[in-house]
Amino acid sequence: RIQTKYMIPYLKDSNWDAGMVAGVKAVCARLDGSMENDTEEEEDLSTGGILLGILGIFGVALITGFLAQRAANKCPNCGQHKLQRSGSVLISRRNGVKTEDVTYTCRNCGHKVVRRQQSYDENYRGGGGSGPVIFGGGNLFGGGGFSGGSFGGGMGGGGGAGSRF
Repeated sequence: RIQTKYMIPYLKDSNWDAGMVAGVKAVCARLDGSMENDTEEEEDLSTGGILLGILGIFGVALITGFLAQRAANKCPNCGQHKLQRSGSVLISRRNGVKTEDVTYTCRNCGHKVVRRQQSYDENYRGGGGSGPVIFGGGNLFGGGGFSGGSFGGGMGGGGGAGSRF
């Protein structure tokens, strides 16, 4: 409203200085309480409207998740929704990301499907060891994490960036 009411009339005439000064004065007047509120009615979002919006977002997410799960369980051979995880083989474990080939078997026809999946490795603790004091920022041993000490460190090392990658 401050832009529309106070600044734009000057800016339309290419009077940039006066437009900026008018905007700053209006903001100062609003902050110190000397500016009266506009008499126009403001459109407020009611609590019910906000709640309805949040429920709508959750509803869409729930339906999307259900449809994705249903599509993932469909057997490409017989078309039945009866795929069940029957095994997995670990392919790699790097920087907190675990890659594995997961085998699914159809409970209806016995068809096997292998899908490569990546997930976070719950047992990942970071790496990189300890770096020199110059890079690590630690008092005694330097920091850990990427290439030995990205963000500080402490008396016993530590530090490292907060990311899993």
